[in-house]
Amino acid sequence: MEEQLHGVQQLGMDLVKRIGEADLPGLSAEMSYRFLFALFPFVLFIVALAGFFGNEEMALSVVERMRETMPEQAAAILAGPVQQVLTTQRADLLSIGAIAALWGASGVMGTIMKGMNRTHQVTDSRNFLVKNVVQVSLTLFLVVLLLVAVAAVFVAQVVVASFGIFGLGPFQATLTSIAGPLVALLILIFGVSIIYWKAPALEYHPFKLINLGAVVFGVGWVVATVLFSWYVAQFGRYNAMYGSIGGIIVLLLWAYLSSFLLLRGAALNAVLEERRH
Repeated sequence: MEEQLHGVQQLGMDLVKRIGEADLPGLSAEMSYRFLFALFPFVLFIVALAGFFGNEEMALSVVERMRETMPEQAAAILAGPVQQVLTTQRADLLSIGAIAALWGASGVMGTIMKGMNRTHQVTDSRNFLVKNVVQVSLTLFLVVLLLVAVAAVFVAQVVVASFGIFGLGPFQATLTSIAGPLVALLILIFGVSIIYWKAPALEYHPFKLINLGAVVFGVGWVVATVLFSWYVAQFGRYNAMYGSIGGIIVLLLWAYLSSFLLLRGAALNAVLEERRH
């Protein structure tokens, strides 16, 4: 038992050391800055793509799921731009301008890749073309994954609702309420596992469907977002103090927190892999 506790303590110390060596707080600030500029082009592309393959309700559902993951003050910023996008011709949104917006959003992925390389302590020797192909491919993967997540959450809720024929009573309502978030969390962990696998420039990096870093990030991110949203709602008087930019400040703080948790999960995987070898 003492040996196991010592191992956990040593792992924690190694993780803290790696976080400092890779300057993850600084990279998190860079990611949150890029995220702010990439958010609206990314949402524009998501809404246009959802509207192209489905309808306006599907597009609204996608954005609504995105807003549910943010603090209320930050999510309110998306309302105006999304409404404007929905009233614009979708063919225009899926033009070269939308592709350019997607390319800009991949800049966030570029910072993530840099963070992954630092956590694994490797130098990225991939040429400019390969790195940008990986950036855009992972960004497109996240777009598709988000659409799949929205559809999967809806299907999960419908399937669980059909369990009513078994007469589960009060348990039915509880099961229905947690089915959607649970499916979304599993898809999030899977998506992060893909990023942890493909983003770093490692010569040999076998894929793991579920890894500890992705699980720690997924669970930690949900808990941190809930607590941060509660803090903003109860104590964070950003709108009263800063006026209309209060939502931007909340959005940046949430983006910084999310970025740090994502990079910390990658650092945990890197330390575990080194200890394993």
